[in-house]
Amino acid sequence: MQQEELERRLGLVRTYEEDFAYRLGKVVVNKPRLSIWLFLVPILLIYHFQEIRRFRENLPGFMAGFTLSKLRALHAVGRELGGEKVEDGQAAAAGSEAGGPQLSPALAEKQAVEQQVLRRHYRLLLAQAGADYPAMLRGAYGRPEDYEKFLERLQGAEGGVYRLLKADLPPATEERAVIERMERESRRLRREDSQRFFSGAWR
Repeated sequence: MQQEELERRLGLVRTYEEDFAYRLGKVVVNKPRLSIWLFLVPILLIYHFQEIRRFRENLPGFMAGFTLSKLRALHAVGRELGGEKVEDGQAAAAGSEAGGPQLSPALAEKQAVEQQVLRRHYRLLLAQAGADYPAMLRGAYGRPEDYEKFLERLQGAEGGVYRLLKADLPPATEERAVIERMERESRRLRREDSQRFFSGAWR
């Protein structure tokens, strides 16, 4: 595969992952609701706009955190297809080498499992010459049932990471609530995407 074509395919996959993280963040990160009382009590309106600004500031951080392992795996596969040899350990450590968070051994082990699932998925995708991301995905999986099996593997691997993170959190915390919303909403969004990918209704 020529480097220009590889970069095109990598760009399509990266754009999808970033768009998914954006859509997920919009339903996971708390956004203040507009109320008629805000217009009747001006100080509440000021508070509302402050909360909206905080939401907008938090969304990019959420997106960066959610896509970190995805883009790390994608980058590793891109390097492999470009002719480099990348070991599993190298891919899992790439975030730390680039100034990312240092992971505990237990969390690194769980993320390594997620990386393996993602790297296999990206290899399948990048082997396809589709004009857009849905075409690449249909070429990689053929049937919605096969794609949904991948989603189950991915969500199982992500679940291992989430369970480990939640184990250190008290029951009633916003952090735990965010993780639980991430699990629930990512399943819903992926199921909706799958239906659109294979019905030809993706836009």
